[in-house]
Amino acid sequence: LLRNIAHSNKDLPVGPWAYFVSNVHSLSDLSFPIWSGGILWCLFAKAGRRFRAIGWMWIVAYVTFIVLKGKTYYLTPIYAPLFAAGAVAVESLLELLARKRAWLKPALGTVIAVLILLYGIVGWPFAMPMMPVQKFIAYEQALGVAPEKWETVDLNLLPQQYADMFGWPEMAAAVARVYDTMPPEERATCGILTRNYGEAAAIDYFGRAYGLPHAISGHQSYWLWGPGPYTGECLIVIGNDRETLQKMFASVVQAGETYQQYAIPYENHRSIWIVRGPKFGTLEQAWPKFKAWI
Repeated sequence: LLRNIAHSNKDLPVGPWAYFVSNVHSLSDLSFPIWSGGILWCLFAKAGRRFRAIGWMWIVAYVTFIVLKGKTYYLTPIYAPLFAAGAVAVESLLELLARKRAWLKPALGTVIAVLILLYGIVGWPFAMPMMPVQKFIAYEQALGVAPEKWETVDLNLLPQQYADMFGWPEMAAAVARVYDTMPPEERATCGILTRNYGEAAAIDYFGRAYGLPHAISGHQSYWLWGPGPYTGECLIVIGNDRETLQKMFASVVQAGETYQQYAIPYENHRSIWIVRGPKFGTLEQAWPKFKAWI
């Protein structure tokens, strides 16, 4: 999967140093001495001998994701034990300093805690959607922070991960409006085909309120679940273009479009098609060709 994504040019190219810096930023710059100290403590400290494997786990995972060109946040779960180890390392250092000047341990401990707390408060809106969107955009711009992204996609004013939270209920509602225009006998056999797992999940989750059937998709693990009971004689298709669909179906009708103001741009203005009369036999026969493992 990572190899296919790398060859698709879907992700932004990131070198070893940029990958490291991205991890530093995503975990908070001020926390860097703690988790990096945790790595050193695990690898080299006498007291950390039992935890050498944790330090090596970080090295192996880091090199692996660099080689396989994984997204920078893929490494995030490994930092939990490194923070714990780093806390032990910092505590040991403060104890050492306190042997000569007893006041240093509480003073430095307080300074470290306050700095991390203040930095965390400033960065909190970037970690959790706690502000109304317009206020977040104003806050982001006031700090001079450019929207962050990991893929070669156009962005609006929101970071990629934040923008990717928008548009899914509206997508399900738009598909439901199309679905409701169809006669009952056709709805009973009509599947909903999406281009990626995000769209499929939106239909599966938000579509329940509208009585939509489960979506099918050739994208990643959704492909493993197959085309379900659908023959392809009638499908609602999200995305794709008319020319491609006309090569596959006898009838192609645009019946709707997706839109949400803050959604990631590539999920906006996606056509919603009703297609009929497959030219490839049944959907089950053609399903291997729908596989998109990227």
